[in-house]
Amino acid sequence: MRSNRSAESYQGLRYHLNPARVAAQRLAPGSAMALGLGAMRLEALPPPHLPSDGDWVALEPVWSGICGSDLGIITGRSSPYLAPLTQFPAVLGHEVVARRLDTREAVVVDPSLGCRARGLPLCRACAAHADDGCERRADGGLGPGLLLGFHGQLPGGWATRMWAPAAQLIPVPDRLPLRRAVLTEPLAIVLAGLARLRWEKVASVLVLGAGTLGLLATWALAGLDQAEVVVQVRHRHQGSLARVLGAHRLVGGGVRERAVLAGHPLAPPMWGAPALHPWGSDVVVDTVGSPQTMGEALALCRPGGQVLVLGALARPSADCSPLWTRNLTVVGTYGYYAEGVNHLPVAVARLADAPMLDALVTHAYKLDEYRTALRSLPHHRGGAIKVVFAVAPDAQAPPAR
Repeated sequence: MRSNRSAESYQGLRYHLNPARVAAQRLAPGSAMALGLGAMRLEALPPPHLPSDGDWVALEPVWSGICGSDLGIITGRSSPYLAPLTQFPAVLGHEVVARRLDTREAVVVDPSLGCRARGLPLCRACAAHADDGCERRADGGLGPGLLLGFHGQLPGGWATRMWAPAAQLIPVPDRLPLRRAVLTEPLAIVLAGLARLRWEKVASVLVLGAGTLGLLATWALAGLDQAEVVVQVRHRHQGSLARVLGAHRLVGGGVRERAVLAGHPLAPPMWGAPALHPWGSDVVVDTVGSPQTMGEALALCRPGGQVLVLGALARPSADCSPLWTRNLTVVGTYGYYAEGVNHLPVAVARLADAPMLDALVTHAYKLDEYRTALRSLPHHRGGAIKVVFAVAPDAQAPPAR
């Protein structure tokens, strides 16, 4: 590791993990947000010690998104499965548009911490350009770290400074507004997930959820122009955006809507099991990741169909009987690589020609407004879709809705 003592101290919004607090959040979910906010501190931080191998670049974050996985950690809902690949306390934030301090060039940050970032010989996954499956995310001088934003020494984008390998910086074209570019990371997850599916004979797709991932998936699916896209929404503002972005049909989450989507149950459900429907959608995309939606996705997918889980799935309580009785294929994705393609540059190119997606970035807050920012997300208060931190002094808030 090499010292970065030439850099000045900076401010970062850091999450401090406390197992007793997480246990309290799980015992009393109604207090989870209040307890989580007590774990957040806006602090002055020293410059990090950077890897001696590799060309790491100092950055000034401009826009940094608040992701569902960030919220899951703060509210104590995340599974401990990936705990060995994280370090806390950590400055969160992995959806980042920044400026290089040396050239002032605007870039999107690939937050991956695989072999290339660590200066290690490439493992099998990284050599195959499948960096999401890197086998050495706890190796090298960096130690455990899944992504920037989940690493105790390398801050994510909820800070006035961050550092990333030069090879993992994607230039933002002049025609792409930086506020829209903050959607790159979630769009890359969507594109990588869709690329993993089999599209032969797919005539119907059901999207569960109309938050950021759900609406981006709706837009990407509409662009394929091969299947009816049905979106399950909870709020009126979500439905309006889903229509604009290409949804053919909207449904709610009630029993009547399920009957329309998958046929009337063959028999009344028993003892809390999912209803057994005769048919369903060819593809179901779960963009919510709640304990309930995974069970819905399995139950509403036709026999032989595919279920795509986008992003971070909370610890589900789903009855998985439909998985084996209906011969379903479940595809999961959290990263940006599929079939040897890094979808982050692909997402940047797609966003440059997608002004309609500006409407998804609904709320922006300064770092010291983090309490208001984080509270706006769980129930989509005030019409919230994508909530971001406007970190740089010249970052402009989106127009009032």
